[in-house]
Amino acid sequence: MVGRIDSSPQRPFLDSWASLALAALAPVPLLATLLLVPHASWRVPLGFLVLLWAPGHVVLALVYPLGAGALRPLERAALSLVLGLLAAPVAALLVSAAWGFRAEALAAAYAAALPLLALGAASRGRWRAAPARERPDPTVPSTGVAVALAGGALVLVAALVAVPAFEADAAPASLALLGADGTPESIPREVAPGTPVGLQVEVTAGDTGFSGVLRVHVVSGASAEAIPVLHRELHLASRHRETVPLSLPLLPLGEHQIVVRLDGPEPRQVHAWITVAEEESR
Repeated sequence: MVGRIDSSPQRPFLDSWASLALAALAPVPLLATLLLVPHASWRVPLGFLVLLWAPGHVVLALVYPLGAGALRPLERAALSLVLGLLAAPVAALLVSAAWGFRAEALAAAYAAALPLLALGAASRGRWRAAPARERPDPTVPSTGVAVALAGGALVLVAALVAVPAFEADAAPASLALLGADGTPESIPREVAPGTPVGLQVEVTAGDTGFSGVLRVHVVSGASAEAIPVLHRELHLASRHRETVPLSLPLLPLGEHQIVVRLDGPEPRQVHAWITVAEEESR
């Protein structure tokens, strides 16, 4: 008995149900990354996949159903990038009007919208092997035009990414040393021996977030010995602020310099002087 051989052509990945499912679910891992690991190295390629390719692929599947053979894989990939780039500012504008522009909000909006659009695209798709296309569909851009549009989209994306990178210097991370009540004026200038001194260190991330190390040490005027007080790694999202309480060790008589340093892409340093003196000499 001779078995039956399936000679039907296999659809490319970009013309399959799996690619549509990937595009619909791609925002979920991006949202989880932004919420749980905001400074992970993989957030950039994942963001490129979600913000550009995934929305365009889903929208394109609504217009040109998967499996119908209307688009070649290269054309579908190129046009998906173009449509994704066109959809990104519209989605960002809508999200900004509702919740303020945040990457987490944009990812959440895509995570909610893309599965619904994918279901609509799936209902229109013809899930069977597409016949070979003998000539281009006149309503579909040629491969050369699609690739040219995608190339222009990638150049525009690179420009949009580069501009904030150059402007980031205008709003770097900031560092402040504060007193116990959260103001610089409340930092004590003179204290009696044995008096505990409590301070606060406030770190505010710039436009691009911050990852670095916060170090605090005390330098005594007489011995010039640096005594480590704090060593903490900080990872802050864009414009986020963190206040770190700081308890100094009991200081001996004399002048002491409190040095606070923020080590990162753009180091910052602040300091304050505290004098420990007897009541009679103050």
